[in-house]
Amino acid sequence: MTQLGQNLEARSKKGMAIGLTVFAAIGFLLSGCGTIHSKESQLSGVSNQNIYRIAGSAIEAWGVAVTNSCSYYTSTTGDVDVTIRDASIVWGSRVYLVSGLTSAKPLMPAFARIWDAKEEVEMQSISDFAWKARRSALLVERGRAVAYDSVSFVIKVISPMGEERYIKPSSGDSYLNATFDLSTAECRRDGQQPAMNSMKLKAVKE
Repeated sequence: MTQLGQNLEARSKKGMAIGLTVFAAIGFLLSGCGTIHSKESQLSGVSNQNIYRIAGSAIEAWGVAVTNSCSYYTSTTGDVDVTIRDASIVWGSRVYLVSGLTSAKPLMPAFARIWDAKEEVEMQSISDFAWKARRSALLVERGRAVAYDSVSFVIKVISPMGEERYIKPSSGDSYLNATFDLSTAECRRDGQQPAMNSMKLKAVKE
């Protein structure tokens, strides 16, 4: 074989190898194992140091505790916005925030409460693979000994086929707590709602 023939054969083999590599890479991405399928890196790219990660889920909570008067003691209410980002949740699934009110740091053991006023609300889709829901509650009521300082929650997912699963820290009875600092509850001025702050999430296992 002439030198020219050898060069052409070598180039042909090299081109075939490159083509097979590209074809394999495309197949890898389209199969759901690559970055085209998973948008987790994009979804979790937010300015929040308190994101809690469970497997492929990124969960965060923003909240605020508010008193209705700036001049005298009154009841305290709280709002918590919970967001989950999870590229593994199948399109068409329904996502729910299941929450309750908890006294994580009661004044006395007799005032301890876990998962009072349980509530389940469907979370709304806010972008690809992301859902959000708000839990509002009366945390401290004037003249009442029991005070709630946390919203406890898990996230329920129902697939299009009706299969139900829960996203929570571990197996068994476990959940996440989003805890308010009631000592720094803000007062409502002229009907304005104070800004929400990022809340640190803590895993609890019963």
